[in-house]
Amino acid sequence: MKTTTIVKMIALLALLAGISVAGVKNVAVVETEIDPQSGAAAKINKAEVRLITAGLRKEAVKNLPRDKYNIMTSETVMAQGSAVLEACADENCVITLGSRIGADYIVRGTISKLGTKLTVSIDMFETNDGNLVASSDIVSSEKTAELLEKASAACGEMFRAFVNPQGAVQIPTANSQPQGGGSGAGAGAATTRGNFKDDVVGIEMVFVKGGTFKMGCTSEQGSDCYDNEKPVHSVTISDFYIGKYEVTQNQWVKVMGSNPSSFKGGNLPVERVSWNDVQKFILRLNTMTGKKYRLPTEAEWEYAARGGVNSRGYKYSGSNNINYVAWYNVNSGDKVLKDGLFEEYINKDDFDEYTKILVSNKNKTWAVGTKSPNELGIYDMNGNVHEWVSDWYGSYSSVAQINPKGPSAGSYRVGRGGSWYSDGGDCRVSDRGSYGPDDSHFIIGFRLALLSP
Repeated sequence: MKTTTIVKMIALLALLAGISVAGVKNVAVVETEIDPQSGAAAKINKAEVRLITAGLRKEAVKNLPRDKYNIMTSETVMAQGSAVLEACADENCVITLGSRIGADYIVRGTISKLGTKLTVSIDMFETNDGNLVASSDIVSSEKTAELLEKASAACGEMFRAFVNPQGAVQIPTANSQPQGGGSGAGAGAATTRGNFKDDVVGIEMVFVKGGTFKMGCTSEQGSDCYDNEKPVHSVTISDFYIGKYEVTQNQWVKVMGSNPSSFKGGNLPVERVSWNDVQKFILRLNTMTGKKYRLPTEAEWEYAARGGVNSRGYKYSGSNNINYVAWYNVNSGDKVLKDGLFEEYINKDDFDEYTKILVSNKNKTWAVGTKSPNELGIYDMNGNVHEWVSDWYGSYSSVAQINPKGPSAGSYRVGRGGSWYSDGGDCRVSDRGSYGPDDSHFIIGFRLALLSP
C-alpha cells in the first residue's frame, strides 16, 4: 500500500434515548468527525456524510415501530450533548455521551476512505454496560449514491434484527456466558468456535470463550504487585477473538507502507507505534479486510493472558517460570543479566545508564511465537513488547463488572505485558503500565482483538 493513501474516519452516531412516557424511546441520528491523520490533503466530503446520516435516519423511521420509538431531530440531541460530541474519539466516549443524555442504546457508524473507496459500518451498543448488541455488514463503494444505498440497506437490516431478533444471529453478551475462567474452580473446557487467519494481511486470531475471573493482584502474583493492580475484582467477559501473536513488522508494512520499528525484522513485533498510530492502522486494516478489528480492552487482555476458562492460575501467561514464556531484560540479549536490574536503576533515577547496559548487551525484541504459548495457544503476552489496549488508564474498583471498558476519558492509555526492556516482575499477567496516546517507544507494540470474524 502506498504511504500516500488517505484514511479518514467519520463516526455517525445514532442515539436511542429512553424516556418513561408509555415506554416510548427517542431515536436520533447525529455525526461527529474524527481525523486520525491530521493535515491530510484529501478530505471526505461533508456532503457525503450528511447524505449517509440522512439515510440512517430514514432507516430508523422506516424500521423502528412508531409506537415504541420517536425519531428525534438532530438539533434536539445536539442541544444536549454537542460539546461532548465534538470531543468524542472512541466508543467509550460515545457510550458515555449516550448515558449523559439518557440514552438506552448508541449506534456508531464509521465511514473510512482508502484512496477513492468509501466504506461504511455500523455498531450498536447498550449504554448501561457498553455491550455490543447489533452490528451491520461492512459496505463499500467509490460512488456516493451506491454507498448510500448499500449503507441504508445494511442499517435497515440491523434495525429490523434489533426489533425482531427471532432467527437473527445474536451477538453474545456476558450475561449469557457460563461462570468460570481465570484461576477460579469450575471452569469448563473451552468450546472451539474456530481460530482463523485472514488471507489479506495474515493475522491469526484465537477464539476466547467468555467467562468470569478475578482481575488484579491475585494471590499467585505475590509481593510483586503494585497498588494500581488493587483491589482484586470480579470481571465477566463475553466471547471474543484475540491475536495469536503480536502484530509483526511485515503485517504493519502491508497496511501502512513503512516500518517505524527500531529493531528491524519482518517477523519481529512492530514497535515505536503510538496508540493513535494503531488507530490509523486499524482503520486501514478494516477497510482492506472488511472486518472489525480493534484493540482488546484491558480486561479482555488480562482474561486471555490468564488463559481464560483454561487458566491454571499462573503468575505469567502460560507458566510460573518466566523464561519459558517471555523475552525480558534477563534473557533478551547476548548475555544473561540479573533480574531486578530495571528496578535497581529506577531507584537510582538513572535510566540512561540502564539503557546503555542493555544496548551494550544487544538486548532486543525477538521473533513472535518463539517462546511457549499460554493455555489458549497465545504467544508473547508477557515480554517482547508492551501491548497497547483500548482503555484509558484509571484506578480499579472493587465492584463486579461485565465487559468493562475503563474510564470514558483520561490522559494516558494502558500498556500491558512488559517487554524485552522490563524486569520479570513487570511482565506478570496483572501488571499495568500507562503511556500518553502519542507516545511511541521501542518497547511498545500491540495485538488485535475482534468480536466475530
